[in-house]
Amino acid sequence: MAFMVEEEVQALPEKPNGIGVDIGLKDLAVTREGERIGNPRPLHRVLRRLKHAQRVLSRRKKGSGNWHRQRRRVARLHARVADLRGDLLHKASAQLVQGAGLIAIGDLNVAGMMKNRRLAKAIGELRRQIQ
Repeated sequence: MAFMVEEEVQALPEKPNGIGVDIGLKDLAVTREGERIGNPRPLHRVLRRLKHAQRVLSRRKKGSGNWHRQRRRVARLHARVADLRGDLLHKASAQLVQGAGLIAIGDLNVAGMMKNRRLAKAIGELRRQIQ
């Protein structure tokens, strides 16, 4: 069964103000006014659990019942990490877009940050969502 819905999407009202955003290491983003969008603590907790679960998986005999069970645990943790990252980025980008008419993103050395895989995890996606 399939159905279609037509809906008119209304544009956000024009806002005269603009903000500058610095993408950082300690905080995900910092506006010129000093408002900080931090990295979530639950993400760090889940990443620690994922790291441990992957180590346990690597010690299991491949193809065994315990290996399959641990593989499913690791897959669930990967999905949780992706969901937490996506949720944070969507909330941050929506907050920035709804709060200002013009957004200027500081690009100190974003290309260099993107080469470092630890820093690249969220930086590129936030820029893409804001654009």
